[in-house]
Amino acid sequence: MATSLFNGCMAKKIFTRSFIAAYKDRDISRKQLADWIKLSLYFEDPTRTLKPGMIYHETIPKYAELFQTGLCIFAFGFYATQIRAFQKYWLHEWMVTAILGRQTIDHYSRSHLIKCHDISHIATDSIDNSLQKFIGIIEQTGPGYLYQNIQPVDREEGMENDKESQNRDNTPRLKQCYSIELFDRQDREIKLRITSDGLFNCRSFVRDLGFYLNCPSSIDSAHLDKLGPVSSEQSLQKHQLHYEQMVKSAEEITPACIEYLKQLRLQYPDAKDSSRFI
Repeated sequence: MATSLFNGCMAKKIFTRSFIAAYKDRDISRKQLADWIKLSLYFEDPTRTLKPGMIYHETIPKYAELFQTGLCIFAFGFYATQIRAFQKYWLHEWMVTAILGRQTIDHYSRSHLIKCHDISHIATDSIDNSLQKFIGIIEQTGPGYLYQNIQPVDREEGMENDKESQNRDNTPRLKQCYSIELFDRQDREIKLRITSDGLFNCRSFVRDLGFYLNCPSSIDSAHLDKLGPVSSEQSLQKHQLHYEQMVKSAEEITPACIEYLKQLRLQYPDAKDSSRFI
């Protein structure tokens, strides 16, 4: 790996083997983000040839939920297949806000309200005890909807395949949660810091936590603070997606990502490829 991604005759090849960190917020779809990267590369350096499929914008992670924001890693060229093979093993660190006792049709706090339940019986100690049940390898199903014939409200185009997601196989799957910390509680609202694998579903977790606490609960937000070796402080916001800043970001995080992939390869030698998205 060269010192600079754009020095020397191998610059273009080196760049196609690098990573870009980008900040995903509620105004950005995956396709828009990939298109902006392509355009910024083209207009800042018109000599570049952008081939179809050069940017893999649906590789890791594929977060389609409106309330999920935070770090997103883009892979280019060779390393896109490496990321797909290990996507479930990348460490995820979430900051999750949940609303206790708020029952909605799809376990999302800003969706159609069914009932607001009493939470006077829920002590902070009982929350801490319930959280311990989710640490380790657990079974999770998708969050689902209470009424299949009712479309959830307050959705944006991030859920492109909404009908398809409702009909998706909801077979329990094994997920791994490494730690959960109760960060803060303000009446119904609780804030949690969660570290997990790449398949752990935050909305399903909040739903199941409500079962243990004997009160339906829903998620309000889920911010991804860290993804593998990359933290949100290293990511770019959408107004920063232009040539020079992307080069600087790639130079910073590419070595860490490559080293992280090498470690995962040693730890999980049987992981070849995965068509399942998060």
